[in-house]
Amino acid sequence: MENLRLLEQAVRHIAARGEVSIPAPSDSGEGNLADALGRLTGAADEIQAHLKLLPPAVRALEISPCTYRARQNAHDTVMAVAALFGDQAKIVTDVEECRAEQGGADDFCCCVLEISSPGERSFLNFSDSEWSLLRYGAAETDAQGNMAWTGDNQLDVRDAFVHPHQLVEEIRRTMDRDASSV
Repeated sequence: MENLRLLEQAVRHIAARGEVSIPAPSDSGEGNLADALGRLTGAADEIQAHLKLLPPAVRALEISPCTYRARQNAHDTVMAVAALFGDQAKIVTDVEECRAEQGGADDFCCCVLEISSPGERSFLNFSDSEWSLLRYGAAETDAQGNMAWTGDNQLDVRDAFVHPHQLVEEIRRTMDRDASSV
C-alpha cells in the first residue's frame, strides 16, 4: 500500500520537475498517466480498507486449536502415507525390524511401501535423505531375481518430515506422469 502511494508521489514529483506532464483524466477512464495514477490511489485505498479486517482474522487463526500431530521421523511419515492410500498401499518390509533400527529422528526408514494404481505398482521408500518412487515395470531383474532401477527416481519432496498429504499429492502426480509417458 505504501509503495503504491510512494510510486504515485514519485510520478507527481517528476511531473513537478517538468520531466513529464500529467494530462486531465481521459473520458474513458483509461489510457493516460492521470488514469494510471488514479488507479494506483484507488488500489492503495482498497488495500488499506482490507488491512483493517486482517487483525481479527489473524487472532482467530492464532487461537484455533491445532489437531495436526507432526511426524517424528521418516518411518512415521511412511506409515501415514500408507494410511492415506488405504487399500492401494501395503508395507512390503518388516515394520518391527525397521522400528528397531531407528534410533533418532534423522534416521532413515527402511520400510518400503508398495502402491498399486491401475496397471502399475510402485515402491516408495526414504533413504539417503530422499524420497524415491520406483515403478515396478521400470525395474531390471537379474538372474537371482533382484530388482534394480536406473535413472532419476527421486520425488521433488525431500523433507523426511513432509506433511503426508503433500507427499501423497507428489506421489500421485509422479504416478500420473509416469502412466502417461508409458
